[in-house]
Amino acid sequence: MFLFSRATPLNVIGLYKFYLNLERDSVARLYYRFLPTYTLKNKIFTLLYLVFNLLLPRIGIRKTIFYLAINNKNIVGVCHITVYSLKPQTSSIKNYGVYGIIISKNARGKGLGKILSLYAIMDAWERFDLKKIYLTVDTDNTKAIKLYRELSFKIISRVPSYDYRYLTNSKVDGYIMGLTLY
Repeated sequence: MFLFSRATPLNVIGLYKFYLNLERDSVARLYYRFLPTYTLKNKIFTLLYLVFNLLLPRIGIRKTIFYLAINNKNIVGVCHITVYSLKPQTSSIKNYGVYGIIISKNARGKGLGKILSLYAIMDAWERFDLKKIYLTVDTDNTKAIKLYRELSFKIISRVPSYDYRYLTNSKVDGYIMGLTLY
């Protein structure tokens, strides 16, 4: 049985351990850019990023919310939405989000990504009056693209060499996808 919740400051260590455990997952390391690498500097950066986003008050126009899928008290999936609140004169869209998701290896293939995504999108929409959510995805990440299409994300554009894949030492093309919520 899975439990879905918004992360709280009490989840900082659990989230950090979740990301560290994903280091041994070749699929996660290939596609998910947020993972800490094996360097101490990047591990510290990841921990500070989580602490900043979960413990400190939100300042400015940006706020990242982490949503968790938990099974037997262990985090098995994380979805994050960074919410940007803009003044109406700077954009035609006042509030929009940038989305990402990762599911642990042994929890994949069970529909968890879709359920966690729906939970996160609905919560962020209700709490922040989001109008659009955007994401980037590698063009060869077919399972993720299938999930995003099931969630009604549409491809907005293809970006050649949009990111560097450090595991294969190569650049990778990506899609920018969007979901309209209003």
